[in-house]
Amino acid sequence: MWFCGTFVGLSLFFFALPYLAVETTAVEPKLPPFPVSVNPATRTIVPYNDLSVGGTPLFAALALGAADGTQSLAAAIMSTKLYQDYATYGSPVAVVLTPGMRREQVVTLLSRELEWSDEQRSIFVDLALGWGEGEGRFHPSAYVFHASTTPAEAFDIIKARFDSRVSARYSTSTEALVPIDDALTIASIIEREAGSTDEMRLISGILWNRQFTNMRLQMDSTLQYARGTARNGWWPVPRSKDKFIQSEFNTYLNRGLPPAPIASPSVAAIVAALNPEQTECMFFFHSKRVLYCSKTYEEHVAKLKKIYGRGR
Repeated sequence: MWFCGTFVGLSLFFFALPYLAVETTAVEPKLPPFPVSVNPATRTIVPYNDLSVGGTPLFAALALGAADGTQSLAAAIMSTKLYQDYATYGSPVAVVLTPGMRREQVVTLLSRELEWSDEQRSIFVDLALGWGEGEGRFHPSAYVFHASTTPAEAFDIIKARFDSRVSARYSTSTEALVPIDDALTIASIIEREAGSTDEMRLISGILWNRQFTNMRLQMDSTLQYARGTARNGWWPVPRSKDKFIQSEFNTYLNRGLPPAPIASPSVAAIVAALNPEQTECMFFFHSKRVLYCSKTYEEHVAKLKKIYGRGR
């Protein structure tokens, strides 16, 4: 008897959670402010304590909030064949935005899952373009929508998630040091360049070192963004000739940061952008998922030759 009761209870939970997730979408917890240990004005990086920066523990800085757990679990349930086989017309719709997506990918995914018309898609695009730089603010997370969610409603939900998880955690003093638009731009590059979250702070340190010395950032991910199209793929494999693309996003030709983020960064990438690792490295590359960094260009080329047989 107890087994039957447990089974019924779990079944009810399984099919009810997506509906509960829709209702709790707007419930956003208050999270601690982002720590910051870089000072662009003095071109310094304060030694980063792995436990705390500015009184904010690292685990708290990386917190996403309890609501993410509900949304993610609901999205996982909704992706199962069992749920899809028994879901009724008008059931909630799960959309998972992953770190490193650019605006066009987000629009395509939302349009497909919510079955928007071309007109509805255009409405969402217009709203997105009027928000900041129209890029970098589609917070990576699991979202659960009503099947009838309009573009305006979806935009409001996504904006509220970003405001809660990022904007509300960005203090006035941090804005004075590193404007949020700059932090998102740096974080978006880190997101696209890092092979894992463990590499993010080191890559951030290299990016800041280049900024401090007025060196061009020379990031392949920005070339991918400049060249990406629906036809080519949004993140095409970089080619040597791409370094000469005439684009304000080409960090091989232009000094400083690109004019806007190139993708939506995770909270981990934002924390890394604000809290880079102290390093003497100025160059890096990946080979077989291993990151190699170097202090000088000569050292960088020597490592490339050792691994690839030639400098690149």
